[in-house]
Amino acid sequence: MGPQRLARLLEGRLHYGWIVVGVMFVVILATVGVRATPGVLIVPLEQAFGWSAATISGAISLNILLGGLIGPFAAALLQTIGLRRTVIASLVLLVIVLRDQRKSIGALETAEAADALPPGATLAPVAGAAPAPAKWVQGRNYFLIVPARPTGLPPGKVQVTEVFSYACPACNQFQPYMRKLEHSVAANVVVSFLPAAFNPAEDWPMFQLAYVTAQTLGIADKNHDAMFDAVWTTGELGTTDPSSGGLKAHMPTIEDAARFYEKRSGVPAAKFVATSKTFGVDSQVRIDDEAIKQYAVDRTPTFIVNGKYRLQVESAGGADGLIELVNWLVAKESK
Repeated sequence: MGPQRLARLLEGRLHYGWIVVGVMFVVILATVGVRATPGVLIVPLEQAFGWSAATISGAISLNILLGGLIGPFAAALLQTIGLRRTVIASLVLLVIVLRDQRKSIGALETAEAADALPPGATLAPVAGAAPAPAKWVQGRNYFLIVPARPTGLPPGKVQVTEVFSYACPACNQFQPYMRKLEHSVAANVVVSFLPAAFNPAEDWPMFQLAYVTAQTLGIADKNHDAMFDAVWTTGELGTTDPSSGGLKAHMPTIEDAARFYEKRSGVPAAKFVATSKTFGVDSQVRIDDEAIKQYAVDRTPTFIVNGKYRLQVESAGGADGLIELVNWLVAKESK
């Protein structure tokens, strides 16, 4: 149906100008939507390819700048060669760009697949067959931390950190696998623990303070498993009421934790409590909170490999998968 016929049909009912306004509104709305789409893709692009937010934002800004600069030239081209030829030329250019974009994406996917192979392996093309998918995929099984957080370890050492809380039931359930992980890692691995405090309703801040205090006094590692037992087995530092299954009305305090450590390690409870109030312990708690924020940890247990990679039991497909993936990432960092 041509525009003149449409105008005759709408004569006396709706001015044809409103049709033009409606079409232009839809086109502009779609254009704005496409233009705004890159904003929601920044985090996925960071995780998939390791690009920084500044790099991605710079590319988006350049795209917007070029879109504005091309306006006068597009108008001049319209006046010179006409609307039809300008549209055809634009479509041809669009096809060329999309073709090259697909080639670039294919190259990135190939590079990512090669990066996900075991150390020492290479991608070998097989005639008539698609390449085998990588077992561990960045952005699905593990996530890149941008920017990476320096570990402060000597060259050649790789740090594996568990973000945990003594009051976290999933962390307690993972304990047997954590011991298995510690026995499976290479000799150059340094295992560390990072206490989380983002669940105050279940007393996590107190347990974080207790761990950092014990760490300062040099008694954290040898009492690590015993603390889990005190919360989940004996109930000495339990957070749940055995009779109701709900949270206790009165949660364990730092004084309760101090008495526990006194019985286990001989450090006087008064000294433990006093140490928990020092500037050094307070500073370390703040450092730990900042690290957890930078790692973008939203659950426990979460594992950080060398300050660069984040993974969980769920992303690795289970506890045994996590152990395998951690060792794979350690080998990747040990190259």
